[in-house]
This record gives sequence, structure tokens and C-alpha cells, in this order.
Amino acid sequence: MNYKIEILPEFTVLASVRAFHAESAKSEIPKFWQEYYQRGNGKIACGQFGICFGGKPDGLFLYGIGNRCEVEQKPDGATVCHVFNCPDRTQIPDGFEVCTIPAQTWMKVEARGALPKSIQNTYPVIEKEWPQGWERVCGMDI
Repeated sequence: MNYKIEILPEFTVLASVRAFHAESAKSEIPKFWQEYYQRGNGKIACGQFGICFGGKPDGLFLYGIGNRCEVEQKPDGATVCHVFNCPDRTQIPDGFEVCTIPAQTWMKVEARGALPKSIQNTYPVIEKEWPQGWERVCGMDI
């Protein structure tokens, strides 16, 4: 497994988020990506990240598609959302939300090949080759 460790500060993303169940996620998340682009959401946030937000014992978790963004409050009270690689937005678009990714240490793992199989095939490798003595904090996978 080819990986590197990085400490990243807190950042925000503008994302379209949906709930998935672990049992069906492998087939349903690729459909979510297809639907995301078919609806024109790539013009709002081009899809820089796919983010798994935690998980529950029953296998339910949230997954978002989105981009880094900065939310700015103007002196007149207006909010402007500066989205990576897209035009500024004066409001959060319908179907999207601003999510905060907390500062933490990340293990960035390389997944090579065609999507989504390259990412899906990498998860079992991560589980199998997780570095001995390292604590995995459940919360987010990006």
C-alpha cells in the first residue's frame, strides 16, 4: 500500500450529501455520482471530493460529493460561498450544504486505476495493511 501521512488544518466543503447503507454502498455510490453530474451539479461543485461521514453500528453513513470552499460573511450580512474551481455563489444552492472537515492527521492512500473500482478495491487493502500500532479514528474518509 502506497501512502503518506499529512496533518491538515480544518477546512470546509460545499457538498451534496446523501445517506447510504454499507451493504449497498458499493453499487449505490457510483449511481449517486452519475446522478450528480446528470443534474448539472458539477457546474456548482465539480466533484473534487467524495466524503464518507462516519457511520453507525447499523451500517448507515452519510456520503457527500463536493469541493473545498470558503464561506465569507460580508459586512452587509450577505454570505458568499467561494467554491474551488467554480464561480462564487451568493447563497448555498438547493441540495447542497457546507460541511466542516476538522483538523486532523490523515493517511492519504494511493488508489490507481479506473473509478470507482480503484477506490473500492483499495478499501480492503487499507484494512489488511493498516500500520501496526496506529489508531484509526472513525469519522471521515475522503
